[in-house]
Amino acid sequence: MLILHGIWMEKYEGWEKKIYAAGFSYPQVHGWAGEMFNFRDVGGKYYGHVEISPRKVGQGSVDPQLRIEALGATKSDPVAHDVLVVWTAPDPRKPGRTVVGWYKNATVYRHFQEPKGSLRKLRTFKGVVCSYRVEAEAQNCRILPLEERKLTLPPRKGKDTGGPGRFGAFYPASHGASGRSIEKKIRHFIETGKLLGARPHKKPKSGRSQPDPELKAKIEKTAFKCVWAHFEKLGYECEDLQKDNKGYDLIARNEAEVLCVEVKGRGGSDIAADFTRNEYEKILEFQRGIFADGSYRICIVTDALSSRTLHHFMYYPSESRKGDGTWWSVGDKHQLTLQPVTAARGVATSGRRRK
Repeated sequence: MLILHGIWMEKYEGWEKKIYAAGFSYPQVHGWAGEMFNFRDVGGKYYGHVEISPRKVGQGSVDPQLRIEALGATKSDPVAHDVLVVWTAPDPRKPGRTVVGWYKNATVYRHFQEPKGSLRKLRTFKGVVCSYRVEAEAQNCRILPLEERKLTLPPRKGKDTGGPGRFGAFYPASHGASGRSIEKKIRHFIETGKLLGARPHKKPKSGRSQPDPELKAKIEKTAFKCVWAHFEKLGYECEDLQKDNKGYDLIARNEAEVLCVEVKGRGGSDIAADFTRNEYEKILEFQRGIFADGSYRICIVTDALSSRTLHHFMYYPSESRKGDGTWWSVGDKHQLTLQPVTAARGVATSGRRRK
């Protein structure tokens, strides 16, 4: 197994407006990096890029290369074959490396490979040709949707060398018992979709909802059922908190995380919602990093009584200033802008109008 680390994206099929670069300086400045093509299907194959820092030797440095002898090749071999390559990235919601996808039975090159012909054209962005180090048949590869990225390898602490550090490549087989433990967790996750050793949650009681003849209540009820079904299909266990005044409507749990979901329903196709003072306070707490209940999400269901289109918004914090950031939808690239509003209440009293 080889674990390779890069920037956080959703699809890795080309340039995306929304990325998370964490400590990677080049993508922080330019807004993109070579791994953005890692899951683009080119003639039934995927070609993966990873950035490896050059090793310093004396006053100079040597060509950065992958240590493929740790993958079964000899020191003179240019490639290693039949490798399980696991791609990780920094999840903006939590520390560590999160598994975002993998290549099975991959070919791993010691040095950068320059694409040629039509592949070169497809891997060129803003005049820069993006090299690759790994290739595999597309049928042997998988990119995980955002909501299925459950497995996170914790950051290395102090002088610990048993887990992945800042270097782009990590070879579990070279790190003794710690490495074997990491590999076991990842292989179990790939095979089952579940986290090894995670305690199953007790299934909560089914959702509560009260029938209401009013159209608004019908829209809200339908939207809530739509969101509930969405998360259940993804393997989450849901709990209805609509009547608990928590500042969100339901909790969705799996082995890895707890999502606190505020649900809004719309009769039309406009993606908009009004939030109560309590809901908005919880949103601000989450943006400031002081929300303790879980990961806050906003789900808006448009055309709730017909097509039922769900828009799931996640918060991406700013890398420069705590509390700043943006809410982006999963998949369809909408940004949700929260605009605080003021209100007033009129109370009638007896009296006469002055002339």
